Amino acid sequence: MSLTSAFNNASSGLTVALKAAGVVSSNLANALSENYGRRELTVMPLTEGGSVASRIVRQVDERSMAQIRLSSSETAGLSTSLFALRDIDRLFGGADDPGSLFAVASKFENSLIELSSQPDATVRRERMLFSAETLAEKITSISKGIESIRTDAEKEIAKTVESLNHYLSGISDLNGAIAKSHGQNTASLEDARQSLIDKLSEIVPVKSVPRDHGRIALMTPKGQFLLDQSAALFSFEGRGLIANHQTIEAGDLELPRLNGSVFKAPETGQLSALLDVRDKTGPSALSQLDGITTELVIRTNSPAGNHSVFGFSDDHDNASDLTVLPSATKVDPVEMLTSLSGAEGGSSFFEIVGDLSSTWSSRIWREEEMMVSASAEYEALVEQNSSGTVDTDQELQTLIRIEKSYAANAKALQVVGEMLDDLLRIG
Repeated sequence: MSLTSAFNNASSGLTVALKAAGVVSSNLANALSENYGRRELTVMPLTEGGSVASRIVRQVDERSMAQIRLSSSETAGLSTSLFALRDIDRLFGGADDPGSLFAVASKFENSLIELSSQPDATVRRERMLFSAETLAEKITSISKGIESIRTDAEKEIAKTVESLNHYLSGISDLNGAIAKSHGQNTASLEDARQSLIDKLSEIVPVKSVPRDHGRIALMTPKGQFLLDQSAALFSFEGRGLIANHQTIEAGDLELPRLNGSVFKAPETGQLSALLDVRDKTGPSALSQLDGITTELVIRTNSPAGNHSVFGFSDDHDNASDLTVLPSATKVDPVEMLTSLSGAEGGSSFFEIVGDLSSTWSSRIWREEEMMVSASAEYEALVEQNSSGTVDTDQELQTLIRIEKSYAANAKALQVVGEMLDDLLRIG
């Protein structure tokens, strides 16, 4: 080997060591940075001797990342659903809550029992009327509260659609920048792209499909492409306010659209959960509330039909229109109590109310169990996915090896220099 070859080999080794030290220092500096993918320097031998740093590779296990994103989507959807369920449960109230529907209905029952012992007592009748009005106001308040929850979900759907377009546009731009990098280091661009994909997957679960020149395509589990050559466009025509009678089945509400066609939302993710709140959970709660309201009106109607406590102020027989009728001042409390208690072997009205409140509490408990399970799975997947995370101990060990390599190449250069000096003195 000539002195020139030895000099070139040692020089290339120093250059590679310097670049490797830069990569390791970047890893250490970003050990706590979110969405940072660990970098590794790829080194290739040269045919004429020595080595060269070919490129910096971002270490990420795409299969593990796909599982993490699906788990993240499920967790985000359950969180959104659970938030709405808790709001609905608060509207009905728990059995021990003095302001719950069950508690208010029980006070109305007690006022009837009290009045039945002295039907001619004016104070007791006024107390019964006050309890009836309080019950009507409570039912109306719950109805309006559910209506508000559905309206809030509608507004959140619109915001979510805007976020989808924002993230997809950003990912498309980063795709283009990566494709035009011409071999330059794109790890930082890939970090930024991963961050946007992670945010996107919380709204809608997506799968990443590799394309040429470092680009990717995104599709839903149902096979709908959200991004390929360009980003798809979401649209949504939301309502400012959702009334009780407005449903998706009746054609009163819209679904999000993807490039003009109805978007088939996957089963998990924030968007799917918000649509369920608006189109399933909310209407289900309203239907149950309307059911017990109708039951209350029927049971507090006298057989003759001329003495009734409750009725509807509008043509719609729903909870939001419940009111106390003027004829309530003449009702027979014993007759009302008998009717509210139900036929022999049947459930009383107050038992039905109690069952309704416990139904939502039980549903929240189930959702919370699912949330705990999903969160544990997500955390376990994140912990297992160590390929893209920075292990500071490992990086420090690598840095020691780089230091030794640098020192060895520097020593080789020193020896070559001394040998050249000796040749020059001889010459």
